[in-house]
Amino acid sequence: MPDQNLDNKVVLLKELYNLSGFNLRNRLEEVTYGFKAKGLISKLKIKLRELKCGTKGYYRILIEQDGKPFAFKPIFKDDHLATPFAEIKKNERGNNLFRIKISYSKRTVPGRNCILFLQDQNYDTIFTMPIYAEETSPSLEGEKTTYATMPDNLEKVRLKLASNNKSPVSLPVSIKLEHIVLPRANITEEERKESTRIILGISQNTDWSVFRDSYGVPRFSTEYFENLISEYSREVLRDYFKDDPWFSNYIVNIWEYVNGETELTTYPWNVCIPIADTCNATCPFCNSWIRGTRQLNLDEYANFLPLLKNAKLFGLAGHGEPLMHTEFEKLAIQIHEIVDPRCHLFLITNGALLDRYLDLLVDINCHTFNISLNASTPETHNQIMGLGEKVFTRIISCIERLVTIREKNAIRANNRKIPLVNISMTVINQNVHEVASFIELGNRLKVDTIQLNTLMPQTTPVMGLNYHTLPPYLNPEFSKYKDEAVLAIETSEIRVIGSPESWAIPIFPLHYEKQFKKNPPRS
Repeated sequence: MPDQNLDNKVVLLKELYNLSGFNLRNRLEEVTYGFKAKGLISKLKIKLRELKCGTKGYYRILIEQDGKPFAFKPIFKDDHLATPFAEIKKNERGNNLFRIKISYSKRTVPGRNCILFLQDQNYDTIFTMPIYAEETSPSLEGEKTTYATMPDNLEKVRLKLASNNKSPVSLPVSIKLEHIVLPRANITEEERKESTRIILGISQNTDWSVFRDSYGVPRFSTEYFENLISEYSREVLRDYFKDDPWFSNYIVNIWEYVNGETELTTYPWNVCIPIADTCNATCPFCNSWIRGTRQLNLDEYANFLPLLKNAKLFGLAGHGEPLMHTEFEKLAIQIHEIVDPRCHLFLITNGALLDRYLDLLVDINCHTFNISLNASTPETHNQIMGLGEKVFTRIISCIERLVTIREKNAIRANNRKIPLVNISMTVINQNVHEVASFIELGNRLKVDTIQLNTLMPQTTPVMGLNYHTLPPYLNPEFSKYKDEAVLAIETSEIRVIGSPESWAIPIFPLHYEKQFKKNPPRS
């Protein structure tokens, strides 16, 4: 029986978007209400928008408009372009994967992006990735391929597209979702060549290192490699990549993890060396400024050379402030000369000394700057971090410089301009009133990510720190400030990572919480 409500919706959409001349089938209702402007559709010929089960395990969504860009603007968080579900018939004799092929056109609108989701029969996200259309990325013209693992309990799949920040986005010319199978045993020569081609293709792809989770957060992932390499031996993989020791170490390290090896022949690829244990800030939630006394000397640094040479992700960070190292410039230059050019170098800093080393860090190709700011005003910043009243303004100036460099920089890392600039706040009683304005500050500065850290829970009182005074829920107006923060997160155009619901969870065990109320510890 026809769905009357659905038919009425299609009629309404035709009236709203001047689509009277188009034959809108009912199964397309989800992809029509996101159109950007009245009359835009009448200029495009929509060929097909459905996920279709075909022969040889192919599932296709075609978003073809004669090579023309297609823009839409979601109104609410649930607005999207989506396909119907297609049934999945998994092949038990091999490793089942999705292969996603995205075709771009020269005429794609530059500088905008959307998020692609694969959803299972329960509408849960099983894979997500950004689709970028950048003006200065000529490599986008043509076809781009990505792989995703297939959950064991998957029965149906659909593809959904949504705007990253509720602004108009540009879609590629077409997207094709394929179900491929990598055999576990008795593979033919043709199948072996295809598996080899996939692995080799991924190794040459500059975008293979980063995926995004269901919240759009970048994360370094190995999961889609695991099925591809699990049936090969270490020797075969080393032979594949004998001319690329850096990538060979990475892929074999994953193989050793997948196969549960306890005696490793590889070096870690995610490396962070605490070069300085001292800190110039006096944050009340951290004791590095109390206990920190050491820094890595250049003689000790030589012990880490094998790690540096094989690092894919390397952090200049530690328990203290890395820029406090008395020979930071010399150390940074040496690290840059040793690590592979493909290594992703990141810095975690409070920013107080950033103006001194900013040019150096840009010169050595530091990909990501993570700046612990903890406030949106100079007064609160100095109250919490104790760096001086003028330091906040100096840090903001450095952030503005980095953002300007990012916008002008033609280099891309994982389809994004670099350096990436992220700011963070650890939410406590003394700054919870500024969380909303901190998010507004991040939007105004045009940083890449805003991180809201929840105070670390403790099992016992923390010696040397007035930790019992820090929980944000102790603030008399906590509920008000939390609501303001939630609203700011929902309306932010910059990605915000945080968990406001966790701010109300007790930091200490209940008996300590009662004890602190009855008899607060002395400072």
